Order: sequence, then C-alpha cells, then structure tokens
Amino acid sequence: PWVLAVNGVDAYVTPDWYVSVDQVPTWLYQAVHLTGPVRTLSGYELAVQIDRLSAKFEGRMAPKKPWTSAKMTAARLEALKKGIVGLAMRVEDVEGSFKLNQTKSEADYAAVANGLAAMPDHGSQTIAQLMREARPQAFAVTNNETASLEGSM
Repeated sequence: PWVLAVNGVDAYVTPDWYVSVDQVPTWLYQAVHLTGPVRTLSGYELAVQIDRLSAKFEGRMAPKKPWTSAKMTAARLEALKKGIVGLAMRVEDVEGSFKLNQTKSEADYAAVANGLAAMPDHGSQTIAQLMREARPQAFAVTNNETASLEGSM
C-alpha cells in the first residue's frame, strides 16, 4: 500500500501573536492521508486522464479556445505520453490530520486566530475561521471582555 498526503490550507504563526511568552514559530494546517494499493494506468486510461485534466484546466482559461490532445500529431502525443506515469489508487483508509493550536490556552488560541484573521492570504483566513468554529468558547471570553470595556467608556 501507498500513503498519499493531501495538503489542505495552512498558515504560518508568529510567536509574537501569543499571549504567553517563550513561544516558537509554527504552522497550522489541515491534511488528509489516503492509504491503499496503487496501479499504473493503461495507455488508454492515461489518454483519457490527460484529456479530462486538460479540459478541466483549459476551461478556466476562457475565452481562449481550449487546447485538446487532438491538436497534436498522434506520434508526438504518444512520444510525450512515455514521459508520464499515470497512477490510480484504490483508497482503503482515510485519516484526517490537522493542527489548530488545540493544546494552547484559550487566550493564546484566540490571539493566534485573531492574528491569522488579520492576514490577507486565503490560508490564514481559512485557518482562523476553522479555529473559531472548533473552539468558540475561546472567543466568548474575548468578546465579553471587549463588551465590558466598551460599556465602561
């Protein structure tokens, strides 16, 4: 069996975001590990896969007319296909893996999520949202403190 690691979103965390001292930089992430036997695609299956993948990605380039393998001579396409190894996996096990600062205190957790939420990149924004969904109680304290401060002004 093979193991295929599929990465999801990830985000860098600076130690400066933590409330606690003596922290190190880290990455928060999502990943899935797929396990199962793998086989090599036949020549026909590889041709079908090339056409499907190119149709998918060429479709994103509209209004450009899509490239298709039919634009190539058969001999050239066959020669190039020899440099491609197509694989198919029969997935027998799926294991999700994620690191969202689960072991950190509520204060550190909320501070990191807030720091990530302020970053412009998609990965940081998504990880921040996942953190909020996973531990909403960490933000209730922050929100209550903010409301108390605003009420006393």
